[in-house]
Amino acid sequence: MRQALSGLADLGLIRRQRGRGSVVAATPVLRRHVQRAGGLDEQAAAHGQRLRTHVLTVEPSEPPKAGIEALNTTNTWKIERVRYLDDLPVAFMRTWVPRDFFPHFTAELLENASLLNLMRDHGYHPAGGPRQVQAVSSDPDLAGKLNINTREPLLLLQGVTRDALGHGLEWFNVWHSPNTVFDVDAQVTTQPGGVSQEHIRRLRTLTQQLESELSDLERGAH
Repeated sequence: MRQALSGLADLGLIRRQRGRGSVVAATPVLRRHVQRAGGLDEQAAAHGQRLRTHVLTVEPSEPPKAGIEALNTTNTWKIERVRYLDDLPVAFMRTWVPRDFFPHFTAELLENASLLNLMRDHGYHPAGGPRQVQAVSSDPDLAGKLNINTREPLLLLQGVTRDALGHGLEWFNVWHSPNTVFDVDAQVTTQPGGVSQEHIRRLRTLTQQLESELSDLERGAH
């Protein structure tokens, strides 16, 4: 029994506390904002958490068709990384970046480093780009990388990051483990379905009143 509890503690599944014995450890939750491009380390730090990165591969590889269209090149690096939160794998990232922009990228350089910060160091400043999120199920490869069961639900974030000049800097797929929460700041539009006719009528009335007052002022000036 002691050996079994010790093994569970080593895996981080239970915590041993004086006076309380062994208790089930709470699973850490990764929170990120859909509308923010990058800054995942900063978002985790804001919740008192620390992310680390392990690079699996950095190799020359042509991206899929959607990646070629986003980056406008087939000469790219394929970068595969796993992000960990409290030693728990929470995201598997597969990213393609142009080799012409970043010829010196290596696994050693990217280990526990911010990819966007490295881009800035090379003179390219990420500005953002379109993203989409969809629910998918894990295949055996993803399950192994994220230490979960096959066919377990995941959240897949896909997108492209461009600089201010429109250069495609990265095209990526990020599979998030089930213990990820995406925060969205939703806003209600003031005029659902477009501008109403009543709003147009009020603007026309106000315009007519302003024109009338301006005419009176001009006559008084003469």
